[in-house]
Amino acid sequence: MELTLAQMLQKAIEAQKAGQLQEARQLYVSILQAHPTHPSANFNMGTLAIGLNKLDDALPFFKTAYEISPSNVHFVRHYVVALVKLGHVDTAKAVFSHAKASGAQGEELDLLEKQLSELKSPQS
Repeated sequence: MELTLAQMLQKAIEAQKAGQLQEARQLYVSILQAHPTHPSANFNMGTLAIGLNKLDDALPFFKTAYEISPSNVHFVRHYVVALVKLGHVDTAKAVFSHAKASGAQGEELDLLEKQLSELKSPQS
């Protein structure tokens, strides 16, 4: 019996939470091969990469998740934080502004906005 997409995603999330990172990665890859723009699978691949200290690898996954759902607070926060950590402050601020214009809101984003306002661009 083949797993549905939802079942496969749930199994991947459970494996990731249990520390079975290779199994989780394989399941996410399977999902993304069939549905390259699946927002949750992309986001979770990004968090998996972060857990493996591979911030550069996480960025494209966070970007895809964010582009599909720019008002999702978790997608916005992780993408913006990754951009800042990689030194892309101006891009992070632009992404944040776009997310707010797309309807993203909440205390988590208010805090992120405050933190972003205190950052200087590397070019400054």
